[in-house]
Amino acid sequence: MNIRKSIWDWRPTIAAVTMVLVMLPLPALSQSDSTTAQITAMIVHPVGLNDTADMSFGWLARPASPGIAVIAPAGRRVLSSNLTLIKQDSATSAKIVISGAPNQALGLLVGDIARFGRPGKKIEVLGFTHNAGPFPALDLNGRTTIELGATLHLAADINNGRYKGVFDVIVSNN
Repeated sequence: MNIRKSIWDWRPTIAAVTMVLVMLPLPALSQSDSTTAQITAMIVHPVGLNDTADMSFGWLARPASPGIAVIAPAGRRVLSSNLTLIKQDSATSAKIVISGAPNQALGLLVGDIARFGRPGKKIEVLGFTHNAGPFPALDLNGRTTIELGATLHLAADINNGRYKGVFDVIVSNN
């Protein structure tokens, strides 16, 4: 009975504390607010890349001393330094066709050097250029043709013959 009497003695105090707690505002529970946001995503069309013409510097005579030939992106060749032109009608710039979404912006990266030939007797092609400008983009039909040029360096001791090589072109959609 003593225990029961002491609990009954605390009853007014427990009631008073409970009333104070009930009267306190609970902001997290008494108010709520919400908002919505939209999520958008655009799936970009992948770009397609096809080469339509290989780069050719035409038929050149073996130089008496090292020489260079330059082919511009427009396909016009400029000869200089010790190279004799034998047949120019086979000189062409490289051409690639890129396709994708209309007006799509592109990133274009062309390898800076290509070396080919036999060990000790190599041909270097470097200084690659193109006619796409600093910000290439696809046209309204989702296509563009880009022409590429470069500078060919021939050593004086290069053997006669036909030489072929490759260079990298990387296209990305921005």
